[in-house]
Amino acid sequence: MADKVSRKSSQDNRTIGERVIQYHFEMTADELREQLADTISDQGSRKALDTFLLTLDSYFEDAWFGKNRVLLTIFGLEGLLGYDGHISDIIRELDNFKDFEQAKSQFASVLFPLIIEQLKKGALTHFYEPEKLMNTAGAVLVDDIVQARTIEFLETVSQ
Repeated sequence: MADKVSRKSSQDNRTIGERVIQYHFEMTADELREQLADTISDQGSRKALDTFLLTLDSYFEDAWFGKNRVLLTIFGLEGLLGYDGHISDIIRELDNFKDFEQAKSQFASVLFPLIIEQLKKGALTHFYEPEKLMNTAGAVLVDDIVQARTIEFLETVSQ
């Protein structure tokens, strides 16, 4: 495997899009998260996220689940893959943030109510992984996910 890319290098003139593609093959989520944070600082929040999403859109085309996986992993919420929708649509709504931490906070404040609504309507829980959420902002959703999973299980068994 090729050497990992350093956080920021004067020789690294790749776009955030090129880094996204490298992430898919060899970078860790932490490394890509750091580089996205750097790009937000260097280029501004909206431009960095728009470039990032454009690359994901072209790379994954209609494979929304793969794109969701990358985005949730970067935002530290990979345990929420059960969300039924396009995470990139939520990220496109983000605005007025100065750094990656603010973007994460806005992202969670939009995503979490959508997930709770889906769970209350009987959404499947198979792709939710509560154990991956325990030490993240997503920990607030663990009880809702476990409760929905219990109901889902009981309904399946009673049929």
